[in-house]
Amino acid sequence: KFVELYVNNDHQGLYCLNEQMNAEQLDLAGLEAVLYKATAWSEGATKFESLSSAAPQFIDEWDGWEQKYPKPRDLINWQPLYDLRDLIVNKGAVEFSRDIGAQIDLAIFIDYYIFLNLVSAADNSGKNIIWVRSNAQTPFFISPWDLDGSWGRFWDGSNMNSTTILSNKLFDRLLTLNPNNFKAALKNRWLVLRAGVLMFSNIERVFESSFNEMIKSDILTIESLKWGRPILNIQQEQDYISNWTVDRLNFLDTYFANI
Repeated sequence: KFVELYVNNDHQGLYCLNEQMNAEQLDLAGLEAVLYKATAWSEGATKFESLSSAAPQFIDEWDGWEQKYPKPRDLINWQPLYDLRDLIVNKGAVEFSRDIGAQIDLAIFIDYYIFLNLVSAADNSGKNIIWVRSNAQTPFFISPWDLDGSWGRFWDGSNMNSTTILSNKLFDRLLTLNPNNFKAALKNRWLVLRAGVLMFSNIERVFESSFNEMIKSDILTIESLKWGRPILNIQQEQDYISNWTVDRLNFLDTYFANI
């Protein structure tokens, strides 16, 4: 939801209010459940390009991840993440293909790969991901957070091209080794989504709603005065996102057709 934020009666302008993805939101309970938050690149560790020799036993931060659940005072438990990283980074093709389906929820990772590349979230292929396992018998699933660099913009507001595929070593191995016919499932999922929720008209409607909500208020004038950076042409920004999205969808249609 869009909100106007005040801190001690000082108007801060326009913000987007979101519910935090945490243990309470995900109904996590018991010491078998884990929630890790990837907060840094850590020289590629959160993209599964490396693995430390061992996970720490008493520290709630490790190689770019933070343990958010269980609460560190109750238990430090890096073993589930260590086992996953070891499988991705170190194990051979046969072992990876045999075991990856038990370690991660492949259907959710298919959706995440599509989402990551649809919005071209450059910061979300390694960091800015929440990793969750409900208990020792269930696989990991993931959720993104902090999507300020997406839909044609980098985090600093600069333009992003529409023809870059985002990935990491986990997705690279899934695409190369194709366990459980991962590529066919990925391609089929893209086709299903493109016939429904990911039709351009549906995406455009979401953006139109947000732009219209801002334009009909005086918030853009307030933003310009507050931060001393005039918003010169909001329609130009809307057109940029719209055109970028069309180009991105066309590019991804070709990419997934040939995967």
